[in-house]
Amino acid sequence: MRYDIIVEVKEKSCEATTKVYDDNEVLVSQGVIEIGTTDAVVARQYTEDIFLPDLRKNFPEISALVLPIDSMPEPTPEEGGQ
Repeated sequence: MRYDIIVEVKEKSCEATTKVYDDNEVLVSQGVIEIGTTDAVVARQYTEDIFLPDLRKNFPEISALVLPIDSMPEPTPEEGGQ
């Protein structure tokens, strides 16, 4: 699976369109979110770190999607973890 994120900067926000494709390049999920920032980098990061994991959790057909956040180590208590 793979995904594409297209960020469009609007006057007071950004709109991020996310498309998820299976291994055969068939579109299996698409979502659009409006993010309260005009910074395209921040909007993309939010989409990748918050929106896509939430989408993946709620839609089993994209549960195999691997995201960059999946390879981040868990924070230790010294770093602010629980």
